Amino acid sequence: MRKLTILFILFAATAVAIAQGPPKTSAAQSDAKKAFEKLKTLAGSWQGTIMGISINFTIRAASSGTAILHEGHTDGGSPPNHEITMFYMEGDRLLATHYCDAGNRSRLEGKMSPDGKTIEFSFLDVAGSTRGGYLKGFVFTMIDANHHTAELTFVMPDGKPIPLRGEFTRTNWLSRYHGNVRAPCTVRDSGRMRIAQQFTAGRSAKVSPSPCNGRLNSVDNLAHIIQPSV
Repeated sequence: MRKLTILFILFAATAVAIAQGPPKTSAAQSDAKKAFEKLKTLAGSWQGTIMGISINFTIRAASSGTAILHEGHTDGGSPPNHEITMFYMEGDRLLATHYCDAGNRSRLEGKMSPDGKTIEFSFLDVAGSTRGGYLKGFVFTMIDANHHTAELTFVMPDGKPIPLRGEFTRTNWLSRYHGNVRAPCTVRDSGRMRIAQQFTAGRSAKVSPSPCNGRLNSVDNLAHIIQPSV
């Protein structure tokens, strides 16, 4: 009798497993992770204009690659004045927190387009006073490795949404991530290898052989692969 009971339980468990089918994978998590990794390809420095105002963006991976820091700045000290946005994964969602010059923090969720070229962030909520306005949403569209557009929706103090758009060009391939500095080799000047060596002085990193015979593309870029020492 006991054996029959055990067999019945095993049969029932098997039937339930078959009915439920194979374990389901989370497509949303996969898509969100892909979008997060896509954002990392924007690491570096960018320059463009929004409403005729010249703006510099710096994008880099932070916290061992678990977050991405996006910082906007103008030379004149007017907004954006080192205004930052943090991108990060939360479970199977790609989220962003924008620390606005107006003193509030908008939280948004990102979704990538099927072609992988556009990441749109939709508004979730905002913390802090909105008397100075707040960010309602933004969209990144990757044109190529050196160009992207940023479209933002900013809600004015009177509640009116204002669409803003800028085109940005890469000015620097410098990317710090897990001790690495990555950049393409385009200018033939092997003497600039010394710049990379000076940059790593006192740091736990080393200069590896360059894919273009040790040549760097600019003083600013340190266009070389610098790998962490082991």
